[in-house]
Amino acid sequence: FWLEIYQADFSLRETSDNKLRGWRHLAVRVPSLEAAKVELESRGVAFPENVKPAGGGGRVLFFKDPEGNLLHLVERPTDFHA
Repeated sequence: FWLEIYQADFSLRETSDNKLRGWRHLAVRVPSLEAAKVELESRGVAFPENVKPAGGGGRVLFFKDPEGNLLHLVERPTDFHA
């Protein structure tokens, strides 16, 4: 699939609550962080951070898209239910 993110035509006031300001980051669930990382690196994506434990179980890997949006891959245990 293809996902595009567009900047809004308006701004919201500064707040400490990210839920009021819009989205903070986008997570994409993958079956294998290693396989996804290899695929994305082959397409020029850089990963400035190492894999970290994910809240609720599993692992995450953060990176930024070319526009600076924060994205992350998340690998969950097979028995994980959101």
